[in-house]
Amino acid sequence: PGSAALALTVGASSVAIDIYQYNGSFDGKNYKLRQLTKNYKDDLSALKEKKIQTVDVGLGDPNGYKGQDVKGKFVFMNRGVYTLDSKV
Repeated sequence: PGSAALALTVGASSVAIDIYQYNGSFDGKNYKLRQLTKNYKDDLSALKEKKIQTVDVGLGDPNGYKGQDVKGKFVFMNRGVYTLDSKV
């Protein structure tokens, strides 16, 4: 591009994606839950109208998971200390 004789145009594209939202409650409080990430193979529409148990793992470090059964459950994590990509 630095040595091009004519102008170059760079195109951008947007790919539509679905971002799911859920209504949830935890410790007697109601929340709006929003998807942050998912695997391309995940079918989140299968969760519609289902009740999913939640587990609080604090900051999401190994200590927060000790003694917790998180398989098939939603996990609540606090923000802070660790980066989002390390929690994913």
